[in-house]
Amino acid sequence: MGNLSMVSSALSFATASRGEYKPGMSDTKEPWVQLATRIPKTLRREMKLHCVTAETTVLAFIVEAIEQKLARDEKKRKRA
Repeated sequence: MGNLSMVSSALSFATASRGEYKPGMSDTKEPWVQLATRIPKTLRREMKLHCVTAETTVLAFIVEAIEQKLARDEKKRKRA
């Protein structure tokens, strides 16, 4: 990862960690909160590797994954 990418990732993290909205991270402008959870070590390793190869932050990956899961579940509820 180049220096520019590292700086961009650091700025993205810093912005989100201050509770500020970052365009493209979520469709809402509400305040950000911290989420702490435990996951298997191998899953974390796979996630971090994916984020590095996809040139995204772990934060952006997790937000997108949660949004996608909630949208799929909502679709299923509407069909039922």
